[in-house]
Amino acid sequence: MRIGAGYRLQPTLPLTLRNPQNDLECEAIALIDTGADRSLLPEHIAKSVGHDPYDSGLDRHSVSGIGGAVTVVTLPFDLLVWPAGAQARETKPVLHLSNIELDVQLARSGADKWIMQGHPVILGQDDFLGRYIWTLDYPNAALVLRVP
Repeated sequence: MRIGAGYRLQPTLPLTLRNPQNDLECEAIALIDTGADRSLLPEHIAKSVGHDPYDSGLDRHSVSGIGGAVTVVTLPFDLLVWPAGAQARETKPVLHLSNIELDVQLARSGADKWIMQGHPVILGQDDFLGRYIWTLDYPNAALVLRVP
């Protein structure tokens, strides 16, 4: 996989997030964040695949990060990771995880919803990164994933 291009190299992965309850899916770019304990999705992604993050039956809890505390709910997703530069379905996914529980950040205001539209998916340690062996090769702008 290639690292996201730009002035600053950022380790990103193209992926598809699918709701395992209805098979609706969306494409996203995920930022690899070794400092994040858990993965985090903005609420608009959950909504785009038919999840209702504001369902009163869901358990809301708080998580803290560099930007402070946010309220999240945990929802199931299928996750397909694609090779860098590949268009989804033109090739096989590098990785396919079924029915994993990911945190979805809830917006606190209309401004929050607008700001979160530009946020990437963040892939953290406990639910994603910790399952694999990662090699980050900055000189060659490459990210290598191996299954242990």
